[in-house]
Amino acid sequence: MKITNKNNYPDYIVKALTTDDYDLDVKDTSKISVNQLISSPYKRRLFIRYYDMIEIDVEDLIESKIGTSIHKAFEIKCEDHIVEQRFEVDIDGIIVSGKPDVYQISKKQLRDIKNIFVGSKQKESWENQLNVYKFLLKEKGHEVESMFIDGFYRDWRAAKNVSENYPDCKIKHFEIDLWGHEYTRGYIKERVALHKKAMQSDIMEIPICTDTERWKSDDVFRLIKKGGKRSLKNFNNKMEAEEFAEQKGLEEKDYDIVFEKGKYHACDYCNVKPFCKEFQT
Repeated sequence: MKITNKNNYPDYIVKALTTDDYDLDVKDTSKISVNQLISSPYKRRLFIRYYDMIEIDVEDLIESKIGTSIHKAFEIKCEDHIVEQRFEVDIDGIIVSGKPDVYQISKKQLRDIKNIFVGSKQKESWENQLNVYKFLLKEKGHEVESMFIDGFYRDWRAAKNVSENYPDCKIKHFEIDLWGHEYTRGYIKERVALHKKAMQSDIMEIPICTDTERWKSDDVFRLIKKGGKRSLKNFNNKMEAEEFAEQKGLEEKDYDIVFEKGKYHACDYCNVKPFCKEFQT
């Protein structure tokens, strides 16, 4: 992987941003991290195949370093807690490896730290991630009876805490649903099989990332007054837009309904995008 410094940041900033003590070889196909497991097999295949050609600018490492710093702050020895300890289990010949943030032994409680923004909603990936961690813990003799995401708002401002819907404090706790142990085993085996197949297949034959993996926003139908640019309102389908226009007394000559396809937000941050067939067509 090649690191660039397009903005000519001073050496100490470059050193801080590029120093990484991650303890798992991301190119080792005999192991797979929990985050890799629940993510796109296609993206992982591209990452391993083109690792030496991938370019990342230090500018693009700032956000992840901020996230890492929050985690580091809580990597402290605390009685009755297991903090940032790696657990590994062999699933069909592949070592599934994970390092849960915090497990409180007496409460049998698993907690994970996330950096979020005001308005963030619970994600499917959080549930997948924590339930795989739960599986690894149980395989090593630790029962989990409750799980939470502790979301640290990066953009929380006290001055805005007058709005009815604005968060009261800087951390929000999301309770995560618990899966059955054997159900989770089946999920993990299915994901392992997908990653195995991707590693053994021709890259051009591997399905691209799903809409969920690409963080696709919803498609919308924008109701716009003739000659205008801004939406009066967005809708899930054209019929809803037409019904709303009728309720507002608008005639067909007064408005347009413009379809706007949802955007793939994860692709904006993807370091293997230059090698993705979706962007080569």
